[in-house]
Amino acid sequence: MDLRQKLFALFFVNILFNLTSCAADTKGSIAKASLFTQVISKYYYVSTIAKMNWFQAVHFCRKLDSNLINIASKAEMDAITNFLIANGLVNKRFWTSANDLEEEGVYKSISNGQPIAYTKWGDNEPNNVNNEDCIEITAKNNIFYMNDNDCKPLLANMPYTICERENPEDFIPIKAEAREVVPPNCSVKKLLELCQSMGNIMNCRD
Repeated sequence: MDLRQKLFALFFVNILFNLTSCAADTKGSIAKASLFTQVISKYYYVSTIAKMNWFQAVHFCRKLDSNLINIASKAEMDAITNFLIANGLVNKRFWTSANDLEEEGVYKSISNGQPIAYTKWGDNEPNNVNNEDCIEITAKNNIFYMNDNDCKPLLANMPYTICERENPEDFIPIKAEAREVVPPNCSVKKLLELCQSMGNIMNCRD
């Protein structure tokens, strides 16, 4: 096999590798992204598959390249309330990213380490009964309020999970139920650049 044939073979091995990586990366990204639904300016995944303690919920969201919901404004609270009611979830409770594990009474978001910007406490909440340090949202009369809960409660008292993510640069919204991520190494331009880098052995052009 002469040098030209070796380069030719190497070129196609590289293309095959890129296409394989592309397929794997895209499949994983689509699988994660398609779970999320846009509500106003954020994307949420409401998981009612299983109840979790707060620490498990944090880990669960991060496995999906996201964070526990950080309710930053009245508009966001109203929007997520309407979304949960519209989807028949008003009778369920959900973890948020807020907690006062670091300092009692100072609630911060695990997502960014900053004090939470908005609160909507239920009656006589937070009450810190039995050292409740993690914040959930729970509904009363079809309105969701914040409540402090034990971070590791018994299963019967465990909330469900809402994960949130911003709209990343490589996250292209198509529809709420079908989104696609195109990793950088999947582009035609990338393959053309690879082709050209092999010395124009296939007469590639711009």
